[in-house]
Amino acid sequence: MRNEIIGKGNEALVVKHYQDKGFTVLNRNDSGFPDLLLLRGKELVKMVEVKGGNHKVHTHQQDYLRSLESLGFEIEIIRVIDGELVRESDDGCEGSLGN
Repeated sequence: MRNEIIGKGNEALVVKHYQDKGFTVLNRNDSGFPDLLLLRGKELVKMVEVKGGNHKVHTHQQDYLRSLESLGFEIEIIRVIDGELVRESDDGCEGSLGN
């Protein structure tokens, strides 16, 4: 437990260091950070939040995902229902992704 606390403190120092240099720091440990980062080569193409069944995207997740979108990142929410992948749109509609 102590090492975890020290690790988080060290991480916070490094985050502040880069923020002070003008960087926007995205931390995978932030509550609401998307589950997947999709890369093509070295390019970050999309961030994906995965939800199963009736699990909801919580308000803090929605806020985080919107902030990432405002930075220009493409965000997608994929729901898995009975083994089928379903894409959710901003209007709440769902559409099957097929195979």
